[in-house]
Amino acid sequence: MLIRPGALTTPLPGELFPSPSVISGESSSSTVVYQLLTAGGETVLAEGITDVIDGKFSAVVEFTNTCCIEMTLEVFQHDADGMAVTVPVAFPESG
Repeated sequence: MLIRPGALTTPLPGELFPSPSVISGESSSSTVVYQLLTAGGETVLAEGITDVIDGKFSAVVEFTNTCCIEMTLEVFQHDADGMAVTVPVAFPESG
């Protein structure tokens, strides 16, 4: 298991996740993939791949959100044996 619960340093579950935001954590894989989805998973707001250097990864996630406060961030290793970490996050309400 290369990505595991606790391997994602930021964001923590329930944290505000404006655009841009940083994701970071640890993995023994050479790359990790991320997807930011609406809470129901029907729309991908952002996705990408980032390198793991010395066991750590970090990426700036930029996206346009015109629909949802509740979102889900998925981070996983980029092969068939990969484990995913799913974290609920929230878009800041305007007003």
